Amino acid sequence: MHNYGWSTGGGCDPGEMPANAVVRELAEEAGLAVTDLAELFQITDERGSGQRLTVFAAYWDDDPAGLHLNEGTELSFVSPAELGDLTIPPFTRDVLARVASV
Repeated sequence: MHNYGWSTGGGCDPGEMPANAVVRELAEEAGLAVTDLAELFQITDERGSGQRLTVFAAYWDDDPAGLHLNEGTELSFVSPAELGDLTIPPFTRDVLARVASV
């Protein structure tokens, strides 16, 4: 495994609701079909772009080997303890810390 972290991302198309954008982006970028999408919180990227982001949780129960990754080269699931070993943007760490506290 490489020591770089990546997460799917993207934005809302004009007139698109954030929840719909999440479902679309996950399908486009990773071939994921998620269910039970729940909005967790909104957070502002105060370390970079200044964008306000909506963070969601979803249920997914399938085999990672079957995913068709369109914008990434590798997918792995890591435990919170393993996050310290990854090179990820500070704002992503902020989001993950907040998710862990929900």
